[in-house]
Amino acid sequence: MKKKNKLTINTLAMGNLKQRKKQYTILIIGIILAMVFSSGITFFISCWKSSNEETNRRLYGTQDEIFLNVTATDFENGKISEFLSGYSFAHTIGYAFKDEENADVGTAVAWLDDKAVDMYYPYLYEGRLPEKDGEIVIERQSLMTLGLTDKKIGDKITLSMKIPDGKVFSDKTEKRTYTLVGIMCNKKEAILSRQSNEYATYLPSAFVNKGEETAVGGKELLVAFVNIKLYDKGFSKTNTYTQEDWDRYYKASSGYMDLITTDTNGTYDNGTSGTDILSTMLYSIAFATILTLFSCLTIVNSFSNNLRERKKQIGMLRAVGATKRQIITIYAREAFIISLIATPVSIFISYFGVKLITKIIGDDLIFIPKIWILFAGAGLGIICVMCAALIPLISISKSSPMQAIRNIDYTRKARKKKIRSQKNFDVSSLLAKRNITLSRGRQITVSVILAITVIGSCFGFAGLSHESSQLNNSEYKYELRNFGGYEATLANCNMDYRGFSNNDIAELMSSGYFSEVLATKTGTINILKDELTDYDFLFEISHRTTESIYKEVDKGLTADNFREKTTKVFTKNYLRAIERFGYKSLAFPTGFVSIDESYFELIKNNVVEGEINLDKINSGEEIVLIAPENIGVYFNEYDLQMGYTFIESNSFYEGKPPIEDIEYFDTQRRSYKVGDEIDLSLVSTSKNDKTNFVRTDRKVKIGAILNRTPQNLQLEIPGAAGIVILTTNQASHLFAPELDYDKISLKPQGKMDDDKNMIIAPYLENMKLSIPDGHLTNWYEYERDNEQEMRVLFFGLYCIVAFFLIICGSVINNALTARIREGKREIGTLRAVGADLKVLSSSYIRQLLSIFGWGYGMGFGLYIVGYLLYIAIRKSMEWNKDIFELRLVETFVLCSILFVICAVNLVFKIRKEMKHSIVENIREL
Repeated sequence: MKKKNKLTINTLAMGNLKQRKKQYTILIIGIILAMVFSSGITFFISCWKSSNEETNRRLYGTQDEIFLNVTATDFENGKISEFLSGYSFAHTIGYAFKDEENADVGTAVAWLDDKAVDMYYPYLYEGRLPEKDGEIVIERQSLMTLGLTDKKIGDKITLSMKIPDGKVFSDKTEKRTYTLVGIMCNKKEAILSRQSNEYATYLPSAFVNKGEETAVGGKELLVAFVNIKLYDKGFSKTNTYTQEDWDRYYKASSGYMDLITTDTNGTYDNGTSGTDILSTMLYSIAFATILTLFSCLTIVNSFSNNLRERKKQIGMLRAVGATKRQIITIYAREAFIISLIATPVSIFISYFGVKLITKIIGDDLIFIPKIWILFAGAGLGIICVMCAALIPLISISKSSPMQAIRNIDYTRKARKKKIRSQKNFDVSSLLAKRNITLSRGRQITVSVILAITVIGSCFGFAGLSHESSQLNNSEYKYELRNFGGYEATLANCNMDYRGFSNNDIAELMSSGYFSEVLATKTGTINILKDELTDYDFLFEISHRTTESIYKEVDKGLTADNFREKTTKVFTKNYLRAIERFGYKSLAFPTGFVSIDESYFELIKNNVVEGEINLDKINSGEEIVLIAPENIGVYFNEYDLQMGYTFIESNSFYEGKPPIEDIEYFDTQRRSYKVGDEIDLSLVSTSKNDKTNFVRTDRKVKIGAILNRTPQNLQLEIPGAAGIVILTTNQASHLFAPELDYDKISLKPQGKMDDDKNMIIAPYLENMKLSIPDGHLTNWYEYERDNEQEMRVLFFGLYCIVAFFLIICGSVINNALTARIREGKREIGTLRAVGADLKVLSSSYIRQLLSIFGWGYGMGFGLYIVGYLLYIAIRKSMEWNKDIFELRLVETFVLCSILFVICAVNLVFKIRKEMKHSIVENIREL
């Protein structure tokens, strides 16, 4: 005789699972989804950590500091050796340069010892490291610097190289031929972005095979990569070392070695790449968290419906002595067993899902999970599932045995709702109203979830549509900038810094790549006058910069004595500058900008006084003045103590301060008028040689006045100047013969594509490199990447909204399916009196309409109300630009598709139920 198994919690749980496999389908899907998304949270966190670490290694290496021009004995027996936890060397054998005319534009060439390969971590975009003599790898930026942008892996390259003498690179040169076997990331550029450019000569960015020697008579230079013990156990960690230890280290490392600090073991902002990684991961983690919550809601809904169907079973168990805790344990064990079974599948889907997402996003994301991450993901998934399952379990276990067996809750609810008979006997309508009334509490929850999804979807599509419309689609696809030089008191320190010249403009125009080249000069120019006006005074004291012509405020300054103590009290620097440049009167520094004639067409509508006469501007007879009509200064005592003052332009028409509780307020109206004749003087000087300067004076008339710099000019006014002298490039030599162009906007010939960009970008890179502080902005690539990102975001949003709606649909479908199973007796009774598929289907579709109607109504209604409120607020604050558009179409289409799918699914379920006999329905087998 077969032995019967003992009745235990486990046997009850397993028996329930075997008997109700089909009913557990939705629950299993919800559990898998919850575990996939919750484990995805841990995977994304791991991905962010590993990506950040890998990005740091690629950009900076794993060393803490880099020492230039050292000897091996400095580290073997030197006084700094006690502070080191490890070191390695790059052996520099020469300095490769492009040509004799640009001998200083190039890079050091070296080979790395075994430890240096690990510490400096040369990351290759393509190819491999050198394995034999005559092979070389070069950073991508250095390929451009050396004029080798057309070279590919396997090509032969010949380099002109300066020979080192053990301390510096000598004037002796040699030529060496190498095979290019790899292209590295721009590590040198990343490291030096936080250092002085004086280190650029000795930090290598081209590497040859280990052991390659310098030319005969030369002596290699050593670059040391070191890890410092204090960085490993410093203030941010165990506080093992004191300030005295750090002082000893600084003393030991100073004086005889050039130092570059990278400190990759610390925490710092590693630039745009690191910021993008963090931003991407935060969005991913937030999204995974939201999906986890929605999946948990699915579990709550599915398990709740499942338990409601089994109330009688629960009542019977309570009747034979099962406690609430045992009931919870039995059914929680079911969820736990399902989650254990689903764990491998969930982890597999989550792992490869995150892997695929990081692959799609790009190479900046590196996903290298450790074994404990997999277990952590599984553990978090199981915890989420159990927490979701316990919510309906605790609720259902509170029912008494008799309530559960007789379903008293349902009877009480029916009496409480007072459902009345109707004169018009419409079976489908009456049945729908009855079920809607009795299930209103659960329906509200589902409708709210649906409404939230609709609102989020509408705002999501509106936001993306707005961002897409704001993309920079200028005709000028490239921009060259020169960031060299700076403005001092009354002068432009530009004679030590080369900018873009007329020859550069001519070369660009003759290249055949561009149909239009727009150049701009900016600098400081002085208005000479016997006495500065109150309008000039307010401009100066409001800026409060170190280059201000007025003294900083004295101690004890108050709102009452502010004007008395600051009026016409000039700084020593200003008085010395007047004397140095030979001024016999006062000089009021303002901005100077020269632009292409075509720009004046863009600003003619901004003119508030006078008119633009290009003939007179080109001849140097007139200029355009940009100066606010009204300016003001305001502050309180706290601002004075903190050294703050504030300026507001064009906002004092009524003579009132912009905010309340102001202790000092002063405003002045523009003192310049159209037709005024003014004396201008521009000084170009050397930073290092104070006796070397060029001064250019010119008397002009104000031909037109603008209140502010037009936004469509996108000008960066030098310093804090609020007043600008504007002229044309044709006339700029009359005012500023020593100023070079510092901005060039380039419009390509014909239609742009990637192939054309591959030709133009390297050409402009080479021109940029001829300027010590040159910079190239590739708007074509920026726009292309943004457009591609927008397409991905729109597709992603469609997927996200569709997914959320599917989850809502599954919750709704599960709820109605539970109603069908709970209402088997009703269906059997109605079938017995002649109700057909159409009648029964119509009843449940009416219920579906009620759920969707409330959800969609609340969602679209609240979105429209929110949008109208947003418009009202924007208009009340006069922010009429960049307003989001009302966006409903995409969400409405997706919602309509979901309703149709749910309706068709309901009809199939009713049809399936009608395959049973009427007797089976009535007996509720």
